[in-house]
Amino acid sequence: GGILSPIIPWEEPKNLMALIEWSQTEYPQLCRELFKKTGINPEWQQSGYLMLQLEQSSEINQWCSQYAEEYSWLDASELERRFPRSTISLNEGLWLPKIAQIRNPRLLNALRKWVHRQQKVQVYKCDVSDIADHVSHFEIKTTEQIFSCSHVIVAAGAWSQKLLQPWWPTPWIKPMHGQMLCFKPPQSSLSSIVGIGHQYAIPRRDGNILFGSTLEDVGFEKSTTEAGRQELEKLAYELEPNWKGYLVHHWSGLRPAADYPRVQKVKDGLWINAGHYRNGLTLAPVSAFALVEAMVEGNTKWLENFIPKQLTK
Repeated sequence: GGILSPIIPWEEPKNLMALIEWSQTEYPQLCRELFKKTGINPEWQQSGYLMLQLEQSSEINQWCSQYAEEYSWLDASELERRFPRSTISLNEGLWLPKIAQIRNPRLLNALRKWVHRQQKVQVYKCDVSDIADHVSHFEIKTTEQIFSCSHVIVAAGAWSQKLLQPWWPTPWIKPMHGQMLCFKPPQSSLSSIVGIGHQYAIPRRDGNILFGSTLEDVGFEKSTTEAGRQELEKLAYELEPNWKGYLVHHWSGLRPAADYPRVQKVKDGLWINAGHYRNGLTLAPVSAFALVEAMVEGNTKWLENFIPKQLTK
């Protein structure tokens, strides 16, 4: 969806929050540079994040005190003023004004255009079937040809387990199906990201409203379903009945679900960047930076920050 924050941030491991904060501060400058160099605007905007159907707790308030640059609690009357037609039970809401969003397809297009202009990177669109280790080099077997190289980064999302099977036989990642909707109402008063449990609404600058997403454990099946659409529509219309009749797009994808992201060395020359689950976009800048620091500079400090403390010796 493009939210540059965990959906429910206080449920994230503490070691990841520092990494998330680093990425959040990098995005504005990254987007300005990409816009200047490519003419494609990733549309980073600090629209804020309003989380509904919450009750204050020591856990939430402690997280806010430690990690939120600004926050406030909105009472039922303020929420009813903001959502006068909503049929959702509105008691308290947590307002995080500094949370930003990004237009993720535009970000990807800008990155691809910038990389192409560097004339140092070649992009091949083909399926990868296997990685073979030949001691002095690796061979990447694809549907087009075999590539020989000394360094490999596996960033294949939920499919990473299959490519790394020879070195990492224990299952640690799986696909988690998610479906999303896009509405285009003639007018909408929604100006901030709104979270309702694990679902959310995201207003875009062009008037589109993204609404997602489902969480379905159905293997590598990634088709959209009628049941998924109805589940999301029901909640969307409870939040804003005026969106009914303005659904313009329904799509789905697979998240790489894991207990924590793997951004690390598998063996000499072989690296992994996968398992970010719902925080892939949020952690993208720091994941890339950590790999570059380790591969180019030999500095593994940033990679170590990805490993939860209980897993370190």
